[in-house]
Amino acid sequence: MDVNLGLITTRYIRPGKNQLEIFSKYHAVSSATDLYLLTGGHYYKTGSRDPDKRMLSAYWLANSDSDGDVLIMKNDTPNTFAAIRGDARVGIRPMFQADSELIERIQPEEPNQDGVFEVEFGNYPQFLENAYTSIELEDAYKKDGLCDTQKTYTFNQENISISQKGITPFSPAVYHEYEYNNQKYIRFISYGNNESRESVYGRSLERKIYWLKVSPVIWLMDPSTQILVSKRTLLAGMRFNRKYYRGDFLSTEIKAYLDQYMTKDLFTTEDVPKNRILSENDMLKNFVYRKKV
Repeated sequence: MDVNLGLITTRYIRPGKNQLEIFSKYHAVSSATDLYLLTGGHYYKTGSRDPDKRMLSAYWLANSDSDGDVLIMKNDTPNTFAAIRGDARVGIRPMFQADSELIERIQPEEPNQDGVFEVEFGNYPQFLENAYTSIELEDAYKKDGLCDTQKTYTFNQENISISQKGITPFSPAVYHEYEYNNQKYIRFISYGNNESRESVYGRSLERKIYWLKVSPVIWLMDPSTQILVSKRTLLAGMRFNRKYYRGDFLSTEIKAYLDQYMTKDLFTTEDVPKNRILSENDMLKNFVYRKKV
């Protein structure tokens, strides 16, 4: 099975015959990850103590606003907004449609308290490690005491200011994955482009170097269409497209990033060689249905 990452469109969100069941039960706004915040993502703080609701994000939709720019979802409102296609503060909340045979071979457990199935699939750097372990990691890194897993993640260059990222073409910055005490991490160097000065869990984002844990990505699964949508907005810091956008999503810069980088970053595991699309058997090994909470 090939994974073809894309972005949500308004027809899946708004009430009507095309609305996904997950969005009739679960709000369309999306929470941030720490990586999203560190890469300059725009955020809205709700005041909630629940990490799933505390820091909300802005994320791209695949819809044109008919004036050459793009629709987005943001803050805690169900409405869509137009955003300049070069606004690097808007993030990526990926989605894809799973193969029918794959879905049929997996027996879902109970949905969550909102009536939505959650699936853990793929891994990605998402949240900060605590301060004590971060000090240990940095010390081990400087002494060459970490195991390089040979996996990498690619984001936009962090030494480009957020205000310039919409003007400057995508410039890949490669981050290596390390393993320490059976946990995987990336060492993220910040250039102070983040709007937020605190993480999703309330930790400071005013340092230079951060250690981010690589953890399973949670997807919301729509049972009737077999579409999976990332529960959180994973990443920001890059423009949607340079040219006017008229709805031709397949030709956009953001789609090129999804195909060339994010698919590999999310779904390539230790036993799957780089630059190879996951087979169905590979994917089955990585699917975990989340139990009811």
